[in-house]
Amino acid sequence: ALEGALAQGGVGYRGAATDPAQLVALTENPAAPADARLGAAYLGARSTDPELRRRARLAADACAEPRMRDALDHAANGDLHGAAALAGLAPDVAEADGEAEAELAAEEEARAVRMGQRR
Repeated sequence: ALEGALAQGGVGYRGAATDPAQLVALTENPAAPADARLGAAYLGARSTDPELRRRARLAADACAEPRMRDALDHAANGDLHGAAALAGLAPDVAEADGEAEAELAAEEEARAVRMGQRR
């Protein structure tokens, strides 16, 4: 949703504007929550504005904490999943991936049963 908002250059979460300056400020703010910084860096990296992409990468380079610097670097290069894993935010992502895989397996099993091709 936020990616689409950035691409449209306006409407973001709950109708708020996605301001490039705010994305930069959030990415650069060491006191901001890790997930917010990573999301802002990721959105900055996906922007059509070359200055915003550059600032997302610079924020990663300037981060003093090595683990967060690596995570921001991944986000600034378009790898949000890798960034979340490096920042220790991935268990929720992994859990969601596991649930999605289980649902897919159940759907495939149900389809096979309906078609008489039970595995």
